[in-house]
Amino acid sequence: MKIVGVDAYVAAAGRVSSDLLNELPDMCLDTPVAASLWAERLQPLRQVFEGLGITTLINPDEDAEFPGEFGDPGYRYSRSKEERKALAEAQARLATAREALPPVPESGAFDVANLEPFCRALFDQEVARLAPMPVRAVLIVPGDRTLLEFKFATYVEDLSAWEESKCVAIDAAPKAEPRAFDTVPEHKIQIDTEGESNAFHRLATEMAVRGLQCSLASSFSAALKLQVCSMFEKVVLSQQGNYIDDRDLKVSYTHNIQSANYGAVEGLDQNLVQRLLEFKDAYVATLLHEYGHATVAKHRLDRFAVHESRED
Repeated sequence: MKIVGVDAYVAAAGRVSSDLLNELPDMCLDTPVAASLWAERLQPLRQVFEGLGITTLINPDEDAEFPGEFGDPGYRYSRSKEERKALAEAQARLATAREALPPVPESGAFDVANLEPFCRALFDQEVARLAPMPVRAVLIVPGDRTLLEFKFATYVEDLSAWEESKCVAIDAAPKAEPRAFDTVPEHKIQIDTEGESNAFHRLATEMAVRGLQCSLASSFSAALKLQVCSMFEKVVLSQQGNYIDDRDLKVSYTHNIQSANYGAVEGLDQNLVQRLLEFKDAYVATLLHEYGHATVAKHRLDRFAVHESRED
C-alpha cells in the first residue's frame, strides 16, 4: 500500500478493517482491488523499460516467475577482463543512483516516477551482468524487504547459443604441450599374486616409475627425491635376496617377487634409472661434504639410504 495509498484504495471501493481500539494498522480486505491499483501505478516503470527495448512484466504476486521462454544464467565464475571492468563500473553507477532515491513516506503513496534514474542504472548493470547475452525482459513484483523487486532475464535460446559458443572457444583454444614429467605411460597390469608370473613385481615397477616421474619435478625437496630413489632401488632394482629389513618400507619379498633373479625390469627406461642413481650418489656426496663426518652423515641418511644385503 506504500505505492497505492489507503485513500486511493478506499476511493476504488476497497474495504478496510482495523481493530476496535485503533491500535493495529488498517487491513485491506479486497486484494484484487489493491493488486489492480498497484499494477496501474507501475505503468511509468513499464514505459521506462519498454523504452529501453525489453519486455516488461508486472505481477502483484511476489512469488511470480518468468514464463518458460525466458532464462537466467545465474552466477558466472569466469569473465573476461573487459566484462569485469564493465560490470564494476555499472555497479558503481547503480550504487550512486540508489543513494539518491527519496525516502519512502510514512503516510500516503510513493511516486514511482522517482525510480526512473534508478531503473536505468539497474538496467545498465544487468546488461553488463548478462553480457554477451542481451537483456530481454524484466519482471517487477512486490519486494519481500524492499518496495519493489526487479528480475531480469534473457531468452533460453540466447543461453543455449552462449553455451555452444563457450564449447567452440574451448575446442579452438591452443593446447599446451605436456611437460616431460606430466606424461606418464599407462600399462594395464593384471595383478597375480600366485605362481611365478612376477605380476606383483611389474606392478611395483609401474607404480615406482609414475611416482619417480613426478618426484623429479623441481618443486619437490631433495630429501623427498632421495627417499623415492631409495624406495625405487629397494623395491625394483634390489639385488638383496628375498627379504629387506627397512624400518620405513617394511617390504617382505615372497617367492613371486624375487627380484634378485633378474636385475632391472624389462622395458624400464634405463635413462631414468641412471638419472635416479646419479642423483642419489650426488646427494649423498653433497651431504657428506656438508657434515664432514661419516658418522653424522650416516645418521642423517639412515631413513633413506639403501641397506646392504644380509650376506655383506
